[in-house]
Amino acid sequence: QGVKVYPNTDIDSLTVPHTSASRANIQTRLRQDREERLQYASPSKDIFCRTAAYLSALRKLGCSRPLVEETLFSESDEEQKKTLEIYRDQVRRGHRPKHDACEGRIVFQYNHRGHPTISCEHYDRITSRDHFHDDSVGSATGTYDIAYIKAVLTDNEEEVAQIEDAAFSLGYGPLVECTTVTNASSQRAICRRSQFLSQI
Repeated sequence: QGVKVYPNTDIDSLTVPHTSASRANIQTRLRQDREERLQYASPSKDIFCRTAAYLSALRKLGCSRPLVEETLFSESDEEQKKTLEIYRDQVRRGHRPKHDACEGRIVFQYNHRGHPTISCEHYDRITSRDHFHDDSVGSATGTYDIAYIKAVLTDNEEEVAQIEDAAFSLGYGPLVECTTVTNASSQRAICRRSQFLSQI
């Protein structure tokens, strides 16, 4: 049957256990995985991973409200939109949504109290409340890495690279080598550890 190995994987380190999968090899691999998890366990890793998962969900879903108003795109935004649509089609595995979704960009901003919020560009407190809006990001102190969210949503590539390099030096984040291997019958379209930032 074979296995699926994801692109950010060191093939050499994974082929030996899968060509001779004895009980001892499996126990060794599980022990190494556990030691690695314990070695890099930290509150900062938890916050970073939670933030990356949140950003990945925002990227995957966007503003899921029905399409009401048109969004104007520049040429570079149009290319990004096409790439994002390909990504969303992969995630949906060919299933079409019931309605055309809003194409508004997800933006980072501060509310009138100075708290960070994330919302669809078409969101308005008075006229368009049905568009995506999340003001809990700023009120949940310590739950998310606000600097990382702001850097990603404002396209500050320099800040994103700096934050991801810092996470990499601590042994986690999207730059760390992926060791995910799944059965060939797995229905995953993409790696469980989303590499979304390289596709933004």
